[in-house]
Amino acid sequence: HVSLLASCGCSLTAKMSDLSTRVAALEAELETAKADYNESLDTIWMLLASMLVFFMHSGFSLLESGTVRFKNTQNILAKNL
Repeated sequence: HVSLLASCGCSLTAKMSDLSTRVAALEAELETAKADYNESLDTIWMLLASMLVFFMHSGFSLLESGTVRFKNTQNILAKNL
């Protein structure tokens, strides 16, 4: 029985070593996935913010053109470019 336990202990140690290596590899892969996810969220936020600025700019142009006489509308819109 002693030799059987010794051989199982060696095999168990090898399996534990293999598992710890695999866990370390999975943790590294998870960190890479988190970094990619954060970069994607940053890009989406920048696109959303730029769309909001674009629409705010056009809305402000409409507001300004509504506060002047019709003959000055083109001049005001050209100044907003």
